[in-house]
Amino acid sequence: MYFRKKMYVVYSSIGIITMNNTANENFSMISARCNLLALLIVAVNGNVCYFPHTFSCTEANEELPDTTIERACVCVHADCIPKSNPCPSVNNIKFKDSTFEFISKNSFSNYSRLNSIDVQSGSINFIQEMAFGNQQHLKMIRITGNKINVETGAFNGLSHLEILQFQPNFISISSNLFSGIGSSLQNLDLGSGIVMNILNDTFDEFINLKSLSVANNKLKTINKQWFIRLTELTELNLAGNYILSIPSSVFSHQTKLKELYVPENDIIILEQGCFDGLDFLDELVLSGNKISDIGNVLTGFKNLTKLVINDNLLQMLKKEMFAELASLKYLSLSGNSIAEMTIPLPLPNLEILDLSKNVLQSLQKYNFEHLQTITKINLADNKISKIENGTFSNLSTLGYLFLENNKLATFSLFDFGNDNKLQSLNLQNNTLTSLSFSTILIPQSLMYLEMLWLDNNRLTTFPSVIFDYAPSLAIHQNSLQLTNNPLKCDCNIKSLTESRRNIILDSDIRTECQNPGCSVPTTMFAHGDITVPVGDDVSFICKVTGQPNPIVSWTFNNDIIIGGWYNIITGTSQIHFTKLSAINFGNYTCTATNNVGTASVTMNLFERPVKYQGTGSNNNADNKSFRISPSILPFVNLILLGFLTF
Repeated sequence: MYFRKKMYVVYSSIGIITMNNTANENFSMISARCNLLALLIVAVNGNVCYFPHTFSCTEANEELPDTTIERACVCVHADCIPKSNPCPSVNNIKFKDSTFEFISKNSFSNYSRLNSIDVQSGSINFIQEMAFGNQQHLKMIRITGNKINVETGAFNGLSHLEILQFQPNFISISSNLFSGIGSSLQNLDLGSGIVMNILNDTFDEFINLKSLSVANNKLKTINKQWFIRLTELTELNLAGNYILSIPSSVFSHQTKLKELYVPENDIIILEQGCFDGLDFLDELVLSGNKISDIGNVLTGFKNLTKLVINDNLLQMLKKEMFAELASLKYLSLSGNSIAEMTIPLPLPNLEILDLSKNVLQSLQKYNFEHLQTITKINLADNKISKIENGTFSNLSTLGYLFLENNKLATFSLFDFGNDNKLQSLNLQNNTLTSLSFSTILIPQSLMYLEMLWLDNNRLTTFPSVIFDYAPSLAIHQNSLQLTNNPLKCDCNIKSLTESRRNIILDSDIRTECQNPGCSVPTTMFAHGDITVPVGDDVSFICKVTGQPNPIVSWTFNNDIIIGGWYNIITGTSQIHFTKLSAINFGNYTCTATNNVGTASVTMNLFERPVKYQGTGSNNNADNKSFRISPSILPFVNLILLGFLTF
């Protein structure tokens, strides 16, 4: 309970101010002034508890408005403000879920030197003049949970205030609102109000301000004059307004700005030079706007490490968009309309790339060739049906790849290179009928792979030998998922059902797959020995059978390993050479191995002499020889579950 000593009526008049589009941007009052008459029944000291209160106040470690953790006096469900500090030993007071509706004059006058006042309330709606009288050393005020009307002079005497946060319940703000607050203010948060206009001189006294937020208000423009004296600003939040454009040089005085947030507005245009002067900008967020082209407004931002342009209208990536962003580590372009990547991304220090929820249809090898430090790529929710071989082969630091909800019919697991660090691969909700992977066991080509998600595809089988290449796969719960695939009972699937690894299969395949027939591999060539001249192209085709599906390898002269392809559906393995040279002639062996046995077959490639004609010159001199280098032939490629088009 609290005692109401003296009552009076306060009429609050809020005028709507419009901006005059003259050079000096003077503001004038609308001739027909719109008055909001708020009948506020306020008692002098009327919200102060004069009788014993029924709510509890206890000391506890709490997060203060500056995010530090300190001892505070916490009052829960307070319906009034205690006349004196309920916890005299601490100088921070916090009201949780309070029900008092206003803070009247000198509400804390009997409190000894307070450091912070923190009010969390859905009821409070008014702060009277001199509400914090006698607290000239107060450093932090945070009032959240409701929009607040503030009487002029409410903050008088708070020359040492460093942090102020509240939700303004008025359309226009000016310097009068902050009368009494000095240059010590470092953090001002006016988010989630109804502010439409900011007068030019509103923030002029806050020359040491580091952080400013006017997020989630109703601003439609950004005015350079608002920030002209805020030269120490490092963080600016303009999110959730109705801003239509970012004018040229609007932040030119904020040379120390590191974080700029302008998401969830209506921005269509980024004027040339709109970010001029922001040489130390570290993070820029422009998501949730209507931007279709960013041009070269970011060129040369050498300190930018995080760029977010989600949910805009970008349709293509141009080289100039990301030129000279040498420090960029995080790039998110999710939720745009990007249909193709016609350029390699010139971002040598990028670690995280998000291109999800676009309309990409294919990936080219050159797209990611410069991403030498990339650890995570998100390509989920596109329309990708083709990935060029070698697209991921040079990304030795890539650990997480997301490709769910695309249109892939095949995927190459051997495309990650021999020294890859791939840990997690998501291929859910595609149309996969085939997978391929390296047959080289030492070193294990997928030794870091822990999670592989293949739910909702069209796989009819899955290679049980994959654990020889990925020893860490399916160790953790739900880390290998194969549900909602038309799997058939064969020796591969039977082996999976008996495995102690964490493999998620449909229950019916586990119970119904009992006695599949297993068999020793067989091999045969589809042709005999081949005789061709130097410079010709040639293919060797080996027919393979066996259950479980065998590993197929190719060797040249019983020594050099040759890369090949294997189609499990047709039982065909193939290797191909273009423009043969003299060193390619010799014998080639196709070997198939499973856990039942091994089979191999050998054929010869002979050179056919070429008769030269004419003046004796070498008519074949222009035929560039093709040499199989051992350094590029470390793999044998086993294609499972369908046909891989190379």
